[in-house]
Parts: sequence; structure tokens; C-alpha cells
Amino acid sequence: PNNAVAHCNSARALVDMERLEAALAEYDHAIAINADLVEAHFSRGNVLFGMQQFEAALISFDRAVALDAELAEGYFRRAMTLQRLKRWDAALASYEQALVLVPDYEEAYLNRGTLFHARGQWDLALADYDQAIAIKADYPQAHSNRGAALLDLKRFEKALASLDQAIALKTDFAQAYSNRGVALVELKRFEEALASFDRAIALKADHAEGYSNRGAALLDLRRFEEALASFDQAIALQADYAEAIFKRGVALREVGRVEEALANFARAR
Repeated sequence: PNNAVAHCNSARALVDMERLEAALAEYDHAIAINADLVEAHFSRGNVLFGMQQFEAALISFDRAVALDAELAEGYFRRAMTLQRLKRWDAALASYEQALVLVPDYEEAYLNRGTLFHARGQWDLALADYDQAIAIKADYPQAHSNRGAALLDLKRFEKALASLDQAIALKTDFAQAYSNRGVALVELKRFEEALASFDRAIALKADHAEGYSNRGAALLDLRRFEEALASFDQAIALQADYAEAIFKRGVALREVGRVEEALANFARAR
């Protein structure tokens, strides 16, 4: 039908069915009928983002916020897209615009925190995670990210407390268990760390980082053969995992397999 809203409704149904190409065509039809329909541009951007076509998604989000300068979610999704494109300063400006429009936008604080975190600005990241938690206390991802920032700041007891809170809110949170294990290693609580890494792996069997971290804890416990098996599993899941390859070399050296150890050290460079 020659009705832009009808095409948008059809597109939403197609998205629910995971028929993204067909949904995109419906949004294109809607825009052809009504080029100023904000919903069509915004939703088209979301579909393209889901298809990892970030440059094209950005064009749609740009158009959506040009048509509606108070569309906070449009600025938020635009910022996420810019972050994927590693255009950090533009992403930061877009998150800030979303927060001007909606000052209690906890997801915008969380995502802006991840941007700061990726840039090594851990204090700024921590402040944003704290703000997200102040708005929504039962936000497991914010508590987990806060714990990760505190790890980077070497504030291990506080990191552990944040990660425990994330797990209390989401008991199947594999990444939080893995980071909790890292905090426990730093606190020399190796057996507890090992249990945390085991839990992370049980929840997410393809969690290469969990296997690598487990191997590191086993190295600290001088359980070298078990460490080697964990590093092998991490590398099987992620063949270019340099840290796991290097630590596998350490485990090989400890069990007297020196030539293999040297080969791993060279490969990890």
C-alpha cells in the first residue's frame, strides 16, 4: 500500500522474524513515500546496525536526528555506531547530546563509560558507571563494568565488591565471574579465583578469556599440566590469543618442554 506507516509496521514484523534484508526494503519504501518520517530513518538505522553496516546506519541516524533534534535515542544509537567506527570524539559528543536531552539516561552513561574505558580514561569511565548505578541500582552490566574499571585502577577489593554485586543481580554473568577471578588472583586468593573462572567457563563454554585466566591462576598454584590444558583450550577458541600463547610458553617451560616454550614465546610476539 501507498502508506509509509504501513510499510514501517510491515518492517517491524519482518525484524521480529529476523528477515532483516526484507525489513530494510520496507523501510526504504516508507522513506520513498515520506522522506521526513523519523521513525523510518531511525528504525532503518537500527536494522543496518544489526547487520553491522555501520557507515550506512550512521547516515540513517544522522537523518533521524536532523528531522527531530530532540530524539535522545537517535543520538544514543548514533553514538553507539560512531563508537563501532572508532570515531571516539564524535561518539562522545553524541552521547553528551543524548544526556542533555535525557539527563537520567542510564544506558548513555554506561556506554559513554565504555568509550572512556576503551581510551584508558578509567577515572572518567568509573564516574559514568557510578552515575548509571545511581540512576538504576539494579543494573548488572554497570556494576560489572565498574568492577572492570576498578581492576584497571588496581583497586582490587572494591573491584571484587562491584563484581559480586553484578553476579548477585545476574547469576549467569560469565564475564563478571571471569573478572571476579582476576580480582581474586590479584588478592592472592587463588583457589577462589579458580572457582570463579570455572564458573565463567561453565556458563560460557566458548569463553577464551575465561580459559586463559583459569590457566594463569593454575600457574600461580604451580599446577602446570592443568594450566597447560587451560591455555590449550583458550588458544583453540582464539588462535591469535597472544597472552594465552605466552603463558602457555611459561607452563611448558615449567614442565621442562623448553623448545616448545621458546616457540610459544616467539609466536606471542
